[in-house]
Amino acid sequence: MDGTLTRCELDPVTAKLIDRVELSCGGAPCQTIAGDGDTLCYIQSGKDCWRCELWDGVVKMVPWRFPSRQTAFVPFILPPKQQQPIKNEKLDKEVQDEEAGGGSIVKDEEGNQFMLIDGNNGGDAASGGGEHVIAVRNRELSLFIAQKTGGSGGRGMEYSMSTHPLPLEGRRILQHPTRPSYFIIASTEHRSHGMKAVERSRREAAADPNAYGIPLDAPQRALGLKDHYNSSLQLFVKDSNHVFPPYYLPEGDGISSVAVGSFQADFGREPVVVVGAASQYTHGAGCGKAPSWTQGWLRAFRFTSYAATPAGGTHGNTSGASAPQRTVMMDSEGNPILRLEPLHNTLIRTTPSGELSHEGALNHLGASLNSALGAPDYPSAVHICEDVGLLLVGLGPQNGLRIYVWGQQQFLRKRQLPNFPSRIVAIETMFFTPPSNRGVNAGEAVDKSALSKYFLPDLYHCPFDRPEARRQAMEKQLLVICATMSHSVIVAALQPGSAAGTPSFLMVVAQDAVPRSLTALAVFQDDHTLAVADRFGHVVLLRLSDTTRTRFALPMEQMSDLELDAVGRFIAKEQDLQEVACHHAGEIITGLQVRPYNPSQGADPSLAIDILFYATAMGRVGAYVPFVSEEDAAMAAYVQPVLTAHLRALLAPGAGRLPYDHRTNAPRVGAVRGSPTHHIIDGDLLALYRQSSSLLSETSVFTTEAKNAIEEEIETFRRMEAARRKVLGLPPRELPSVADLIAKQRALVTLPE
Repeated sequence: MDGTLTRCELDPVTAKLIDRVELSCGGAPCQTIAGDGDTLCYIQSGKDCWRCELWDGVVKMVPWRFPSRQTAFVPFILPPKQQQPIKNEKLDKEVQDEEAGGGSIVKDEEGNQFMLIDGNNGGDAASGGGEHVIAVRNRELSLFIAQKTGGSGGRGMEYSMSTHPLPLEGRRILQHPTRPSYFIIASTEHRSHGMKAVERSRREAAADPNAYGIPLDAPQRALGLKDHYNSSLQLFVKDSNHVFPPYYLPEGDGISSVAVGSFQADFGREPVVVVGAASQYTHGAGCGKAPSWTQGWLRAFRFTSYAATPAGGTHGNTSGASAPQRTVMMDSEGNPILRLEPLHNTLIRTTPSGELSHEGALNHLGASLNSALGAPDYPSAVHICEDVGLLLVGLGPQNGLRIYVWGQQQFLRKRQLPNFPSRIVAIETMFFTPPSNRGVNAGEAVDKSALSKYFLPDLYHCPFDRPEARRQAMEKQLLVICATMSHSVIVAALQPGSAAGTPSFLMVVAQDAVPRSLTALAVFQDDHTLAVADRFGHVVLLRLSDTTRTRFALPMEQMSDLELDAVGRFIAKEQDLQEVACHHAGEIITGLQVRPYNPSQGADPSLAIDILFYATAMGRVGAYVPFVSEEDAAMAAYVQPVLTAHLRALLAPGAGRLPYDHRTNAPRVGAVRGSPTHHIIDGDLLALYRQSSSLLSETSVFTTEAKNAIEEEIETFRRMEAARRKVLGLPPRELPSVADLIAKQRALVTLPE
């Protein structure tokens, strides 16, 4: 607490104190951040930063100097990607692409944070494994590199890359589908003033040096000031390390959702950025008022080549003179530099329900329709389905789900499914293979005339140069997965129209029986499994049953109104999603993403798996990896409850064991326990077991006696498994050891670049 750092060296065998050194780091409390775990660490003491390193048995401390105060650290290892040296003036592109490999973010009271990248064994930056620091302070993005200073052999901080000021706080980053080096930064910030006030203050400051600036930089509704949401879009080019000037949305607009994709049949291959925004949005928190907005918009942007007029050219057209030639700017690889350009805006209109009366199938779904216009709504979720050229938009409870197609002047609304239980927060699509068509995938002979019943010519806009997309739209039925704010998942299916000319329509075919407050949604590639995350830290895997009915058995014109009502009620209300697995991550999940991976690089198709990654609000990233063999799954399923039964709580009274439940991996406290964890093996628990050492038995979660008991139980299980399979006449199988099981699962998480 007094700024003194104490270093104690212990004997690795006897754990006795060998050496003790006290170092003064200032008058403020110290915080130690592990470096390489052996000879290097970092000290944070108030506004001062120190690098502490052990050189030939002597502790040396070097101050780290930054252009501005940076007081939060996260260390991780950055191995060199190549053997060629990296210039000090500009980091190599491969090194910039490296990601964090561990650590936890530490923040100070001012919200400052920075990221420390430590090279292999503290190597020099010139050798490709140096110490690099990515710093973020307020709205500035900076990069630093550690270099040797002077003849003392110490290290200081050398500023190696210019600062990128961000006009607003970033909210989401999307990657260009065809140009991986381009990133779209969607920013939204809540202030007590708008951009016009900022520009006016700058003009006043330029005219009068004594001008008084904007006194408030945060919302002050209690003082009677108006709320302002400021939003912008801008491009960041990773290769050239360049941030383009932002494109500001109209003042008062708050970005609620964003998606990037292509409408190849209508607009071409070039991706389009679709932004959902709410005009004059205010969340109303803390004032006793509900969120409010005036209008909702769908704003479309495209990528165009960046062209510039050469020096000496004249702008504009004059009589008798030709227009100046504009040169398309190229990057180092010869590709044109891209920039964002607005295309068109689409107003979210609340349509009288009478305009939907031609969709007769909506009547049997129990939709309460009225002729009055509803309140204005805004798009809280957008998703682009490139295979069929559709834009799916999620709205509030009254307007529900809408389908748009590309238009020259604006997006054209085609279909709508109103009256959802709560607001839609995320949308994904899935091409579901009905049981009647699964013979096509197995190579069996199926009537080809039956395949076209899932293709919707009045709605689909499949790419002309992608026959596989058209075949998929013909053989499979498009399902729209909607994650809602408080009623979990609702699955809607597109139904073909009748022979009498009735257009296609949307119909609810399944839903989750458990209400959940969802924050993220992801879809696996097996056509019937999806993953959701709620705001209480649960990750749940749901699955559509093989017997799920997604359409009517007979054409609608051959069914009476009573039959339509009964079948529609059964499909919408009686078909629930199956809960496959559930796990409590412990933090709010902000994003889910499914990534396919084959460790054999395609040589063995049986090893192809889908890895589910998740990100939390506290900055952690985790992964759920499936087991590739039956033996691994059987061994892990048996080991986990055994480890949980012998787990010791270090902080419990008397160092005893808390009553752990193997189904939840948490103490049996009814007030805090949510959904029970099942069919998920906790990798952290296995890692704790492997890292437990007999030398540190007093501070380990597994004592020496517990480890011996666990090994005996595992060996007993192996013998019982072999005897059971012998009695049943099954072939013997070799169960892996715990070490081999952990190594195999870790190898799956290590994805290639």
